[in-house]
Amino acid sequence: MWHPAAIAVVAATATMMRDEWRAAGMSQGIIREGRYTRQARAFGVCSRCLPISWMGEARLPSASVPAMAVNMTWEDAWREGRTRWDAGSSPPVLRRLVDDGSLPAGRAIVPGCGTGYDLLTLSRVVERVVGIDLAPTAKRAFDARVEERGLDPSRTQYLVEDFFAFEPEAPFDLFWDYTFLCAIEPERRTDWARRVDELLAEGGELITLIFPVVDQPINPGGPPHPMSPDLVCSLLEPRWEATHLEPVEVSHPGREGKEWLGRWRRRAQG
Repeated sequence: MWHPAAIAVVAATATMMRDEWRAAGMSQGIIREGRYTRQARAFGVCSRCLPISWMGEARLPSASVPAMAVNMTWEDAWREGRTRWDAGSSPPVLRRLVDDGSLPAGRAIVPGCGTGYDLLTLSRVVERVVGIDLAPTAKRAFDARVEERGLDPSRTQYLVEDFFAFEPEAPFDLFWDYTFLCAIEPERRTDWARRVDELLAEGGELITLIFPVVDQPINPGGPPHPMSPDLVCSLLEPRWEATHLEPVEVSHPGREGKEWLGRWRRRAQG
């Protein structure tokens, strides 16, 4: 149990940390994975924390919450509702692609699917869509939404596991990536490209909604990490070629001008 005096000390320390971050030009204070800061050590925060600005305002622990509750993982963020990246629906460009009938109609995969808005959107046109995420809380929210809406659960499958270790029962015809590539550590980007190649069937299509396309990081150190069309091209070439690569005209509020749509096919061999 937290003693009221201890909570007051934590509150004062949090204010000091915020002021120090701002004074140093770090208004979105980050505790990077795999690294400690002096402020983090003062709290006993471990190295698997997420950026405050992607989770909303930091909250102090209540008298019933143990100290390590401030150690944020993706599951912690979903469970505590610190998910400012959750836009509440599929992006407008995905809904347009579904409506105009230009997507492959077979099996689709969505890594980092969150609460599954894109699974439900894609299930309107594909035979089966598989979503993968690390957070059980996000899956429970998805399951509740399917039940509340009386949707057919046979068209979607939600797996709580590591995307990079996932072994599918069959290859996919469509790979949809939105806010997954920008969320993983930069050193894993080549693993992402390898997984795209492994998971897509011959003739399959990769579709990336590239975000955030910015010159300066939204969060120093990420996530989200800055993206660019050239960066994604460098990960996929020469094995893949872009059949479409253009800025998006309509985005969720706050993401305008920061998204590009890319569609990719394997290059013909020979």
